[in-house]
Amino acid sequence: MEQEAPTTNLDRTLERVRKLIALAEHPETPPSEAMLAQRQADALMLKFSIDAAKINAARPAADKNKPKILTVQLGPQSDVLGYIAQVCMDIAEHCSCKTRLYSAWADGSWLAKVYGFEGEVRYFELLYTTVRLNMISALLPKLETHKSLEDNAYRLHSAGYNWLQIAEMYGWKKYSHTRASSTYGGTYPPADLKVPYWHAEHGWQSATQVGSRIKRACEREAKRRGEAVQKIAANGSDTYRRSAAAGYTARLRQRLASIARQRSASDAVILRSQVDDLDALFREDNPDLFTVRDEEPSSDTPGRKTRTRKLRYRPVNLDAYDHGVRTANTADLNATTKMGGSMTREIG
Repeated sequence: MEQEAPTTNLDRTLERVRKLIALAEHPETPPSEAMLAQRQADALMLKFSIDAAKINAARPAADKNKPKILTVQLGPQSDVLGYIAQVCMDIAEHCSCKTRLYSAWADGSWLAKVYGFEGEVRYFELLYTTVRLNMISALLPKLETHKSLEDNAYRLHSAGYNWLQIAEMYGWKKYSHTRASSTYGGTYPPADLKVPYWHAEHGWQSATQVGSRIKRACEREAKRRGEAVQKIAANGSDTYRRSAAAGYTARLRQRLASIARQRSASDAVILRSQVDDLDALFREDNPDLFTVRDEEPSSDTPGRKTRTRKLRYRPVNLDAYDHGVRTANTADLNATTKMGGSMTREIG
């Protein structure tokens, strides 16, 4: 009798993994025991993939399970989008999947495709959903209107936003001569007001007044927490967020590598037996990546000038980098929450 693929076993495995996560996340669980639970969860998912691979390899070619394609959201255009894409690739590799980044744009978000077999794709989806939420909530937080000004000011500034950027989230608008007066309730700023900002409720105020209000609120919250206010230059917000994102991705990669080192070499050999089918699907869905192009003319062709580009180094905010590392340490790398829904669309 032909052995069936352990489809139902996948749900049982995920249920066991959830219990391990509950143990790992319990505040009274010792750190060493929590780490062991995390590794056991990964080992369970790996065992499922190996069992499924063995069963699939024993089937006739016509009856073999085929890999699937899922579309996942990366997010809207932002200064940390590239780092989110890197996280997607790192988690996909950890789950023995392949990825095609920036494959499409839909509903205001860049999309990527993930290629893999059932168990690996499910594991990727769970990990990526949780890690992406953890990363975005820390690096690109939104204004939460149900929270106090102090809480929002502290949280948003800790993510790299300066005082006036936070004020704009609260509805303040910087005056511009190119905008119609109707933008500012049909009024114009007083002539003696330097760098005027307008609010539908508060009217006209200077940038100094607006920014100081947000700053004082942040300082009150920092004092309540017994912490210092993060110092960010007025033009350093982008650098701060990119640095935090770099720290996040670097630390996440270290954590994934630490888990992967617990896997044996023989396990990897078994899983590689499915690589041919996975590669075939990837090639079929992405023919443009495998098109042979005409060879470019040599740079030393007579009459042709060789152009050199000067390397440009982006500045790094080390405090922000450390903030990203600390946030990555809080990401749940077993990610078996929210099992009832899916943020992906299966397309093949």
